[in-house]
Order: sequence, then C-alpha cells, then structure tokens
Amino acid sequence: MTEVDSADFTKVESTESSPPLKTDPKEVSDAEAAEDTADKRILRAGDGKDPEYVRQRKVYTEQFQKSEGYDVDWDSFEYDFAAVKFEWGGEFDDVMSNKELMGLLIKTAIDEENEESGTELVFVKYVSANVMGVQGFLFYITFWAKDVSEPNPEPKLYQAKVRTFMDKIKAPITLSTAVPYLVGNPGIDIPPSKTQKIVRGKFIGILILSVMLIGGVCLAVYREMRLIEMKPLVDEVVDVENRVYMLGILREVTEDFRNRNVLWRGGFGSVYKGRLRNGT
Repeated sequence: MTEVDSADFTKVESTESSPPLKTDPKEVSDAEAAEDTADKRILRAGDGKDPEYVRQRKVYTEQFQKSEGYDVDWDSFEYDFAAVKFEWGGEFDDVMSNKELMGLLIKTAIDEENEESGTELVFVKYVSANVMGVQGFLFYITFWAKDVSEPNPEPKLYQAKVRTFMDKIKAPITLSTAVPYLVGNPGIDIPPSKTQKIVRGKFIGILILSVMLIGGVCLAVYREMRLIEMKPLVDEVVDVENRVYMLGILREVTEDFRNRNVLWRGGFGSVYKGRLRNGT
C-alpha cells in the first residue's frame, strides 16, 4: 500500500461548485466499475517510420510540454506515448484501487500545501490526471478545491504533480493554481469571478477615460497650433485712408466679414460697414 511522505502544487478562479470525489471503494457501484473498464483504451505501439505516428507524437509532445504534463487531448491519439491518461492505465498500486490512490494523492498534495502555506484547502471535485512512468509513477493531477479560510471561499482549479516510488509518495510535491490550457477538457469553462468582473469593469472604464483624455489633449494641441498659424494674420496691419488697423480689429467690427455687413462690391473687393469700440 502506498504511504505518504510528502508532493509539486498549481489555480484559476471559478464559481463552480461540485461534490467531492468518492474514494471509498464500497461506494463504487457495479455500473461504475463497468464504465471504468469500458473507458480504457488499447493503444498501438509506435513505429518511427510511420508518418502518422511521427505526426501524432509531435502534436502530443507540444501539448504535453505546453501544459507541463497536465492536459493532453488524448482522444485525438491512438498510439502509446511516454505518458497516458490516468483512467486508461492499469493498476498503479498493489493494494489500493486507482480511485483510492487518486484520493490519497490529492489529499497528500492538499495537506502539504495547507501545512506550508497556512491555507485551509478543501477538496471539491476531481477533473483529470495523466501518468508518466519514471522511477515509479509521476502523476499530473487537475482538480477543484476551495480555501475555507477565505471570507467568501469559491472553488478554484488546482494542479498537483505527485510521484510515487516503491509504494511511497515521494517529495517534492508541487501544488499551484492551474494554467488556462485545457485542450483535453474543452467542457471545463472557467467563468470569471465577481472580483474579476469588477476589475475588468474598472479596466474598461479607465481605458475609456484615458482615450477621452488623450483625445482632449490632442484637440487642445490642434487648436493651439491653429492659433499659432493664424497669429500672423491677426497681427497684420491694414492701412485705410492713412489710418492703420489691425486685421483682427477689422474682423471684430465686421463680424468676421459677414455678408450682411457688405455695403457694396467693387472691382477691387467688397466694402464692409463696422463700428469700432470707440463708436466710430
């Protein structure tokens, strides 16, 4: 029987809540046992000269490395690779069933995380696991758990890497929040929590405010540049019957040369009426 020494602990927030995994073999019905047997697959041995095997091995390697061993789309493969889906494997312990072993592995990872980090994680639901034959077995486990020490505990997705050897669970055991890479479990959606929604709303609000602010600054700069361009015209002087007037003043008294202030139009231009500030 596998004994517990210690485990590698990973999490993504979710509002989903589900009952815990049953680890008592007495609670496993004959129908469940038959379903477990039916779920197992016989995988083909690979041949390095087979193009299809080479292609599948490349895809498997990319998925395994990208998800750090936790998630592989096993249904798209038909060859035997270094790792295998936990449910497809044989018996991994001489005494315990695979379900009992999985329950012990998860419990060990959670207990060690609680002891090291001061959390109060409680197991919620098993999701998936992959197994690789090393010196013993290396399990990559994904499951739901919640920290009951938090004010409003919500289930989060965790990943644990645990190795067994010679009927013992070997250190180090790692547990951490799961990365959102679940190609083999497309049905697992991670809905945003209330906090994430608030943060997202604030971010959008800040983004809109920033765009408006930048737009305002750009408009102000544009207007200032236009004023600079028009300044020479405003400062230009006009000599009318030996009287010198600033062009800006003429614009003011003629209401910017409106047509209603035209007295007549001649060959040299239009004549406007206007009244200066002194009444003339």
